[in-house]
Amino acid sequence: MKMAIPAGFETLQWFGKGPQETYWDRCDAKVGLYKGTVDEQLFDYSQPQETGNKVDVRWTALTNDKGVG
Repeated sequence: MKMAIPAGFETLQWFGKGPQETYWDRCDAKVGLYKGTVDEQLFDYSQPQETGNKVDVRWTALTNDKGVG
């Protein structure tokens, strides 16, 4: 899935498993309220592949530096 948004929306907050990336076969993370930047969700694997995935997320917010989003 791809989504285009205006520049400046860099803060990601979610309630679900985290704070690391989680997948259907890697769900050992604890449910909680987490926050980070969009860039912090990506990991530079040696071979291009899926990265920054979150499973079992109850809600998420993407905001700018003023909290608008």
